[in-house]
Amino acid sequence: MRYFFHVLYADVTVIDDEGQDFDCLDDAKVEGHLALQELAAEALVRRSEWAVRGIRISTADLHEIAVITVDPLVERLLNKKP
Repeated sequence: MRYFFHVLYADVTVIDDEGQDFDCLDDAKVEGHLALQELAAEALVRRSEWAVRGIRISTADLHEIAVITVDPLVERLLNKKP
């Protein structure tokens, strides 16, 4: 099945119009968690403010099937200034 990973920011959602194929939703959720980890790592390297709130996984017709959110504690740590 093809899953779409939309990146959620506080004031905007970046729509994934390509998607990726996975055998099951659990595999797609793993990919969503990995994507959030990559975004967090990029923010840490750039020392930029963390603005991502999560990733919404949907079908091609934008039917939401899962949401992966950032833990509030992790969000505070990412936004902490050195």
